[in-house]
Amino acid sequence: MIKIMVIDDQKTFLDYIAIVLKDVFDSKVDISTYGDSVLAMNTFEEIDPDIVITDIYMPKVDGFELITHFKSHKEIPIIALSSATVGSNNTNNTLAMAVGSDYAISKSDLAFELPEVVLDIIQNIE
Repeated sequence: MIKIMVIDDQKTFLDYIAIVLKDVFDSKVDISTYGDSVLAMNTFEEIDPDIVITDIYMPKVDGFELITHFKSHKEIPIIALSSATVGSNNTNNTLAMAVGSDYAISKSDLAFELPEVVLDIIQNIE
């Protein structure tokens, strides 16, 4: 089973991502959701996920810091999510990739892009 850690301060997106992943991958994935980025950072090693999906803009610790922290502890595929406007979204995605994110997806494209990206990662892990 592939363990996926999802971090977003907006519960609506956490629930939506979990639903999308469960619908597509069913029993192949174990999803842990975190609405608090500090809690996610503190439990990362205990959870030991195979994939991380994180929002970029969150209070306390943002996605850029999380990506850097996670990559310093483990070589792990990370998907960064941004809900920023179209113009700034490219900048956010570029910055996320620069700090170590392997993929960057706009939240408006989640339903289409996220399953494809996660499938690609799972195929590379297995």
